[in-house]
Amino acid sequence: MSSKEKGAKQKAKRDLDKVLKVAVKGGASDIHIKAGLPPIFRVDGALMPLRDARRLSPEEIGQMAAAIMTKYQREQFERDLDLDLSYGVPGVGRFRVNVFQQRGSIGLVFRIIPFKVAGMEELLLPEVIAELAEERRGLILVTGATGSGKSRRSAANAALLGYRHYYDWDKKKWIDSGFETKVQYITTEMTVDEIQ
Repeated sequence: MSSKEKGAKQKAKRDLDKVLKVAVKGGASDIHIKAGLPPIFRVDGALMPLRDARRLSPEEIGQMAAAIMTKYQREQFERDLDLDLSYGVPGVGRFRVNVFQQRGSIGLVFRIIPFKVAGMEELLLPEVIAELAEERRGLILVTGATGSGKSRRSAANAALLGYRHYYDWDKKKWIDSGFETKVQYITTEMTVDEIQ
């Protein structure tokens, strides 16, 4: 990578991090970055363009996408033209990211993952949910539309139980209990590496 390419990548990352910082500060839940438009924030369900922001070119968005992907992720994106990953900005937040190609241009959608995991009471979940989470056997499916709170509710269950690693005497083996294939929430009680 030439020094010019490296400089462009670093600038793209700085520009992206600034946009994400403004979004978090403004209470956005999602950030949409699409060619020919300024960054768009979803705040309380409404889409709003970032005030006084210029329209982004396909090249700028491509550089932003490349700046947050590993070599392996770039190869996967080039093959599939769609990629899900996580991204963190120190002191700002963590984000669930979808990178996609649509009509020949790359687009990005960021979902903000809060540092604080809401509790069962805060989410107004009935006590029966906590009781179900305590069951030793079974499968709980949390389903719903995008943005309906599936990850938030699953994280509340995980925080309630803690990440469990226990010995099952019946099966004579160690069991890891988990909730999702990709770690989205990190709490002070549990830290788990993201699964690729």
